[in-house]
Amino acid sequence: MPPSRPSSYRPASHRLRPANQQHAGKRQAYSFVSVDDVSTIYNTVASELWRRTWWREVPPDSIGSRLGGSCYRECDLILAQCHGRGAPFNEIGGAGRVQAINYLQGSKTMTLKAELAMLLREWLEAHPDQEPFTPLTYIIYPRKWNGPRGGNSGSLSLAARRGRLSDEREAFLWESQLRDQQGIGNVWVAKTNHGSKGSGVRVVEGGNQTCNFIDAALQGSSQAVAVQKYVEDPLLILGYKFDVRVWVLVDMELGVFVYRQGVLRLSSSPYDPDNLDDTFSHLTNHCIQMQSPGYENLVQGNEMFFDQFRRYLAQAHPDVDLDLDILNQVHKHIVRTVSAAWPLLRRKNRHGGFQLYGYDLMLDSDFRVWLLEVNGAPAAADRLRPALARDIVSLCIDSRFPPPAAAGKGISLGGGGRGGDNGFAGASAHDFQLLVSSSSLDIHDY
Repeated sequence: MPPSRPSSYRPASHRLRPANQQHAGKRQAYSFVSVDDVSTIYNTVASELWRRTWWREVPPDSIGSRLGGSCYRECDLILAQCHGRGAPFNEIGGAGRVQAINYLQGSKTMTLKAELAMLLREWLEAHPDQEPFTPLTYIIYPRKWNGPRGGNSGSLSLAARRGRLSDEREAFLWESQLRDQQGIGNVWVAKTNHGSKGSGVRVVEGGNQTCNFIDAALQGSSQAVAVQKYVEDPLLILGYKFDVRVWVLVDMELGVFVYRQGVLRLSSSPYDPDNLDDTFSHLTNHCIQMQSPGYENLVQGNEMFFDQFRRYLAQAHPDVDLDLDILNQVHKHIVRTVSAAWPLLRRKNRHGGFQLYGYDLMLDSDFRVWLLEVNGAPAAADRLRPALARDIVSLCIDSRFPPPAAAGKGISLGGGGRGGDNGFAGASAHDFQLLVSSSSLDIHDY
């Protein structure tokens, strides 16, 4: 049995055996480099490649730094740093060579909160006959702090005055005042543009309180804040709020895929609309909920998988079908989001690029699905991660780098019979469902 990649692996050259000692006596047709020691998914992808005797890992030119010239030229696959930082995108796949990289340039138009809000706003303007599928969002920049006497009414940050995203504070305050006058929901979620893992998120009621929070918490910062309308009538499970995480794979050659298994992430405290300060009731991010004393009181890991959700719906909402009534909406939101970003993605990336995204969504009490945000470096539930990593390899890597016939004998590629045969065992076996091909995205507007 081929050796496994160390689970605690970091991309340091002294931890790598020389190529001639990796799987001795076996033919090694391809090489890869990994400089991402943060992503659990791509570390698992690397471990899967270690199991395959036709792959060898080469060390980065310098530990913990950007990819160097000689390193990427000799590699077939680059597992880059988070969001592709430091990767030589403009030279990957040059001169007709087949090379692959696990991040896409231009993705920030989907994965940054304020950028996503602008992207989908522009999409709606171009499709006036369509209903919005993301909550109403305003982009606000913190005011510069002028000290105790100046209050929080200072000037806009330089980024707000020069950046592509305009400050919408006044429009937001007008909207909030109108909601107060009409007696309709006026609760908002403030999210910093670059926040992740639950950081920089706050549930606030009213426009003035929201702006005061932004100015006080981010005084002097140039980072935009996406102020998103809170879904005030969420669907609950046994009185608890939840969101839905699905994994989406975008491959510049193949198209847009969604992983068939998703997960519901539940809160640790019962839903209480009168207590917005209870973070464990309102923010379902896993990193936040793990800090709650009530974590896992309801279900292990605060997670309910799609097969469990189907059984729950059959009992609690027998007229609702997960696939027909919920996932159909999810798939439309995914395709429309990628379609809106596709011209930029196509212009910036060559054929060897692919990227996994985490889509976070919420259901309201009418089973309408709302897209909350898109994560460009998602984690995955422990139960799903090994299969998800194998399926990324099967779909995005094996399709470009098929194993030599001799090396492919006698080893399972982890497909488990879930797909067809593409010249070797398990080549196309995966649990990703194709939503739209890249060729269709090139010619059609969704």
